[in-house]
Amino acid sequence: MTCELSVKGVPVVPALIVGALWLGAADRARAQDLESFAPVVAIVAPVFPSWDSGDALEGNSEESPGSGRPRQAAPAGAPLQAAGDQGSTSVALPELHWGTDGVLGAVGLAGNAIALGLSTTRQSVPDQGLDPSNISWGIDRNSIGNPSTGANTASNAAVLATLVGVPAFALLTQPGVHGFANVVRRPFLLYGESLLLAQACTQILKPAVSRPRPFTYLPASERPTESSYDVTAEEAFRSMPSGHAATTFAAASYAATDNLLSHPDAGSTEHVAVAAVGGLLAGLTSTLRVEADQHFPTDLMVGGLIGTASGVTVPLLHSYVLPGGGRAPHPGGHAWLVTAAGYLVGTGAGVGLASLAY
Repeated sequence: MTCELSVKGVPVVPALIVGALWLGAADRARAQDLESFAPVVAIVAPVFPSWDSGDALEGNSEESPGSGRPRQAAPAGAPLQAAGDQGSTSVALPELHWGTDGVLGAVGLAGNAIALGLSTTRQSVPDQGLDPSNISWGIDRNSIGNPSTGANTASNAAVLATLVGVPAFALLTQPGVHGFANVVRRPFLLYGESLLLAQACTQILKPAVSRPRPFTYLPASERPTESSYDVTAEEAFRSMPSGHAATTFAAASYAATDNLLSHPDAGSTEHVAVAAVGGLLAGLTSTLRVEADQHFPTDLMVGGLIGTASGVTVPLLHSYVLPGGGRAPHPGGHAWLVTAAGYLVGTGAGVGLASLAY
């Protein structure tokens, strides 16, 4: 029984750990020589104003968010006003609690563990392929045919790029936050919880639905000979929902939501940019799966909804705290609206790009 916490033989969790080590080293190097980043600051400041914020946590290392130390109550707007007076933005970090994070992590791990014990219902695929008339939705029936092995390979590369790109973006939009603990706390713990929850849902649903993949409906003469198109394998009947879509949309929606909560005063441009880039990568990865005849469009829709729900929910279950000790205010309706618009536009662009490429 396979679990999609690995991609093309590359385990996701070890990949994230390696990414954490790399980001921590990069963060420490930047803290030692901030002046060398001046040209980069000048270029990205219009989109990511927090690059000009200085050390957002300087002087507060002993009371960093998630440390468990008592805090003095402070008006949520006070730190924002102080930051505005200095012409900079403040970076808020999530508070961690053993209760909340323990439950989220346990649920994600338990769901994936349960999925390992579930069996998938296989079908005997004749040489002419399964009967397409058994497919309920026209949008799914029309997507079958001309499988692209190049798109299949590209989708595996794209999902890894998305998984690495999200924590890299998290660091990019919080350059004033130094210290390995802070780098790991936000991009990796909450991010990992989002991925685990999304994967738990998809891995339990896959055997429950046992939906044949699109290539099983093709005649044997039209099916690629690669192992990923083997109609006798269990994976050939685990099409719904798409694990690639759930994973990448969890990553994209997590990045967008975390950016809103951690930078309440960053401005619409930054919020839209983060959401659009995440949506672009998720939409690209997911559509490549359709072009490869590995998933139906409805597989992607369900997987995308699962991933988005996970990526949005996990950050919202945490309180984000500003350097001064006050809680960051929740973003207003306008901020959510423009972020959602960027997310959808980016997703649409990714869908179009994959369709044009293959």
